[in-house]
Order: sequence, then C-alpha cells, then structure tokens
Amino acid sequence: MLLSGALALTLLGACTDPKPEPEAKARPPKRQRAKPVDPAPPEPQTEPRDEPTPPPVVDTRPMSEWWCLCYQREGASGPEAMTACRETKDQCNKLESRVAKGSAEIIAGSLTNGCRSIS
Repeated sequence: MLLSGALALTLLGACTDPKPEPEAKARPPKRQRAKPVDPAPPEPQTEPRDEPTPPPVVDTRPMSEWWCLCYQREGASGPEAMTACRETKDQCNKLESRVAKGSAEIIAGSLTNGCRSIS
C-alpha cells in the first residue's frame, strides 16, 4: 500500500503541477525612425569656358540653276500634269522639242509652261 500511496501522490502531484508558462513570443525589433540623409555637398560650379566659335561656312560655289517645263502625259485615268527639270537651258530646250512632237508617254503639243529658270 505504501507503493500505491506513493503512486497516488505522484499522480496527484502530476495533475496539480502548475502549467508551464507559455513561451514568450519573440517580439519584432522596434522600428527605428528614419533619419534624414545628409545630402552630398554640391559640387563646385566651374565657369564655362569661352571656346571660340568657328566662323560660318559660306558656300562659294555658284547657286544651282535648274530649267523646268510643264507638260502632260497619258496616265491610267487620263492626262496627268507633269513637271520636268534639267540642269542646263539647252537640255530643257531639247525636252521642249520632244514635248511638241510627243512620244509614247508624252502627249504631243501638251506643253503648258515652257522652259523657265529656277534657282
């Protein structure tokens, strides 16, 4: 009976043992307030250099001159107005003669404006 009494006390003690404390949950570390960042000191300003400006380039070549005329050619839906230009007056005059005669593409006698200088 002694053994049964000791067992009874052990069981009684086990049932009445204080409950273990729940483990404390780890708290997240406190947030630190953001500190203003010291801006980098401004870089010293340097004076802009006065670099010499090159003189403008002037084209000394004579201005280009073109000789142009207007005529009509046969298009898919009827006569179409055309303009043709040549580098010299002589070339333009030759084209003017072709327009007067006509060709497969040019309507004969369709010259609307003769050779004119365009510069």
